[in-house]
Amino acid sequence: MSHITNGQRGLEAVKAKHWDEAIALLSQALAHSSNPAWLLARSQAYQETQQYDRALADADHAYVAATERQQAQGRQQMALAQYRRAVVLGHMQRYADADACCVWSQQLIEGRKNFRTDPDDVAAHVDADGDYAATLAEAQSTATMPAAPSPAAAPATNAGADGAGGAQKQSGAAEWSRAYVWRAMILRAMEKLPKGDPGRKITVPRVPKKPVPQREEAKVEKPAKLAEKPAATAAAAAATAEAATKTTAAPTPAAPVAAKVIRVDFYQTATTINLALYAKGVDKDSLQVDTYENKIHLSNLPEAVLGNRTSVALMLEGAIDPDAAHSVKVTPYKVELVFAKKTPGEKWAVWGRQEPIEEGQVAAATEAKDAPATTPTTTTTTTTTKNPEHAKEDTATKATGQPSGRAAGPPAYPSSARTGPKNWDAVVNDADEEPAADVNDFFKSLYAQSTPEQQKAMVKSFVESNGTTLSTDWSSVGEAPVPTHPPDGVEAKKW
Repeated sequence: MSHITNGQRGLEAVKAKHWDEAIALLSQALAHSSNPAWLLARSQAYQETQQYDRALADADHAYVAATERQQAQGRQQMALAQYRRAVVLGHMQRYADADACCVWSQQLIEGRKNFRTDPDDVAAHVDADGDYAATLAEAQSTATMPAAPSPAAAPATNAGADGAGGAQKQSGAAEWSRAYVWRAMILRAMEKLPKGDPGRKITVPRVPKKPVPQREEAKVEKPAKLAEKPAATAAAAAATAEAATKTTAAPTPAAPVAAKVIRVDFYQTATTINLALYAKGVDKDSLQVDTYENKIHLSNLPEAVLGNRTSVALMLEGAIDPDAAHSVKVTPYKVELVFAKKTPGEKWAVWGRQEPIEEGQVAAATEAKDAPATTPTTTTTTTTTKNPEHAKEDTATKATGQPSGRAAGPPAYPSSARTGPKNWDAVVNDADEEPAADVNDFFKSLYAQSTPEQQKAMVKSFVESNGTTLSTDWSSVGEAPVPTHPPDGVEAKKW
């Protein structure tokens, strides 16, 4: 199979969210060619499997590869690489670095900055103590991409020097808005950090350096090299066999199993935090969940899930109310957790991180939590056992310490519908096992955080262009119909 075929199959695996398969295929392809698109795709796969160092290295490599190739789409790939750096750094809680990469991505999209000669605007936001001082209020001024200058006002040399014309600048409005949405989340999280925190420091350069070859690429060729290695000489083999027969057979200790990281999907409402842990084969009867204000302990997980241990600590980004009702739902392939936020309305940029814990630490923490006499904690556990080959579900709800009266449940929001208020949490629980595609989540978030005028522009541009254009700038799309711009190699037809 050629490396081009492997690269294409790797891109398809990323779209299907088959992260491990994508990493293997793209690593084989990248052993032959440093294609920026392949590097960006593998960076996303590494990020989704929480291999953040490798994800960041691939994003840096993609930027360098895009500059070296000097192709027509080079500037667009450089902007995507900066955005990919921002996403990975945000998950690593390096918020200042993440926001800086968002700014650099927007500057590349706009096309008015020359990174070789123009000063870095990000450096101007570093205070005397070395802390990054950008604020969410300042970032809100960049919610909409600036309009491209008219041909008469723009020098003719700008497009050629930077490789981007006015049409390209406006075509990046969706990427611009995506970077702004991530900026808003990052800066909101950074505001909670104390002065001097490492998350407030700028440590990444505007132009990444060319990284060393990826370790994953070396792993692809390693088995072949070992297979070609000549066997031991006949004399050495005979001596080894003879020594083995004279030595008392002793049981060979099993090789230690490498620790694993659970894939976690996260979304939130105004009052709840919702986590989906992709853990196969969890026993609903033996699973133990201990809740604290800033962390959650999960015990008695299968060893196949974590590798060499059966417990994990989820260190939360914000605070939850451990005494409020919460839900634990177990399915054959994942565990779904729903907890109440301690501060309703608070927005979390990320859910947190995982930390391994030993069995003794779990027991000690449980004893310490249960030692003082406290008010019984209301726990609502919804356990669903689902056979993959059958569509039947057996749902059991257990309540401990539940006071009589009205059952705990989600708040009823005002509604003018004839059917009354809608329980949106129930809608989420009834959804398919697999989460929605990342692109759908992004557009939902983008639309929800836009102004009414921006939402009107998004609807008009998307509908009139048959889904080929999405703009948040009403001044550029409000006066005339938005034409259809099909991708290269695709012909638009009227039905």
